[in-house]
Amino acid sequence: MNTLAQGISILVLFIVSPIINGWVLSKIWLWFIVHSFNAPVISIPEAIGLMILIGFFKGKEVDDEYETKSLWEKIAYLFIRVVVKSGFLLLFALIIKQFL
Repeated sequence: MNTLAQGISILVLFIVSPIINGWVLSKIWLWFIVHSFNAPVISIPEAIGLMILIGFFKGKEVDDEYETKSLWEKIAYLFIRVVVKSGFLLLFALIIKQFL
């Protein structure tokens, strides 16, 4: 049962994470790129594709402490990282948007 719960958690994380990040990127794109450069608006799937492309060129970050964590700790770390990183990025962008 524990393995099933971990598998479901990982599956949900892999589905929810790109959607959240894609939504945040599409909002930031709308607020800054469309406004500044009169570029077309991008959808969430287009934002996810853009993130995949950038991630391909960016490479993988190596974290030695991450490798020693248990699977549940890794799942919690990744979920919190997605939510907190996206939330702060969106909040910071919203604040900057108010000055445009």
